[in-house]
Amino acid sequence: MYVGYIQEVVDTNTANCLLQVDAWLQKVFAGEPVPAYELNAETLDLLTQLKQANERQEKCNQLIIQDLQLKTDEYRVEGVFDASFVYYIVKIECVL
Repeated sequence: MYVGYIQEVVDTNTANCLLQVDAWLQKVFAGEPVPAYELNAETLDLLTQLKQANERQEKCNQLIIQDLQLKTDEYRVEGVFDASFVYYIVKIECVL
């Protein structure tokens, strides 16, 4: 997956970042092989920033989806009420 030199002594923060980036890339590529990339401090930092930005955007997207689902339900209830109201008015007019 990554191409490059990994030092035997890696601090735990770097190792943790590498594991998180690797898991995120596996998720993003969803079963497809992750393209090779050079592993160094700069690429790890950039991939970490990209991962964080992607996760923030996913959270925003989920909030938008939830909002749209709520609005859909509200409109559906409103539509049922409106249909019942129209039916009631038409029924009264037919009786008169």
